[in-house]
Amino acid sequence: MKKLLTKLILPVACAMALATCLVGCGNNTTTPSGKNNGDGTTANSVSVETPLKYGTKYIPQDDVRKPAAQQSYLVFAENGTAKYHVCYVLDYSGTNNVYSYTLNLKYVFSDAHKTRVTCFYDSVEFDAADMQMINIPTDEVITLDVSENVLLGLGQYGYRNVYISENYLPQIPNFGSKED
Repeated sequence: MKKLLTKLILPVACAMALATCLVGCGNNTTTPSGKNNGDGTTANSVSVETPLKYGTKYIPQDDVRKPAAQQSYLVFAENGTAKYHVCYVLDYSGTNNVYSYTLNLKYVFSDAHKTRVTCFYDSVEFDAADMQMINIPTDEVITLDVSENVLLGLGQYGYRNVYISENYLPQIPNFGSKED
């Protein structure tokens, strides 16, 4: 009986010890621990490159076929700031009302892999063409999933939007075009 227990327990104990060693010594594929630096890195991690392309216009899907002067767009800078230029024209009984302003935003990466960014209101600049100077909500938060060619947004009020990189638009020439 003692021999049988030794034959059963010893291999099981060795297998458990080996598994524990492999798990403890393996690569850490989870989010690194440590203090969050606010730039997608932590005190104990190395810098991760984001697929976000700085200086590139990301245009809302509904605006890609509008003239460039009437497009809204997002542009990110490496320093943690972004600009969201908003432009739209509303026709009220033959009168065009132009809304044209730029939201200055501050952003942080929301995950260690820099594939999600959260933007916060910082200030607003109204363009000379703006006729309304509407009251801009200062508590607006925009969270975006990031890829090189597309940003997928889920806004504070549940609206979804897709922003397409200006560099990717030539690869989808029929997107947003009217069918004959």
